[in-house]
Amino acid sequence: MLVEVGPLRVLASGDGPPPAGTPVTISVRPEHVKLGAAASGAANRWDGRLQDVTFMGSVVRARVAIDGGIVLTAEVQNDAAAGLSPGMPVAAGWFPQHTIVLVR
Repeated sequence: MLVEVGPLRVLASGDGPPPAGTPVTISVRPEHVKLGAAASGAANRWDGRLQDVTFMGSVVRARVAIDGGIVLTAEVQNDAAAGLSPGMPVAAGWFPQHTIVLVR
């Protein structure tokens, strides 16, 4: 299904979108958000800019600003975060089966 959230058109798995005009929130677990080359095959993919990168032990949390003032949070393994630094352009995305559509 295709859901419009602000300026984004997001693909989600499911039986069908909520009725037109129904307010929704989109949720994606941060470990499902891919960065850089790993996001290249994702159906939901946007170019953005890294706001910050935080080392958290076995993972790195990265926040990516995309169009419309939206910030995506990704958690990636340390080796996948090599070379990431705040301010750099980066692609971020996820696959439809990881999109959760919440009717408000």
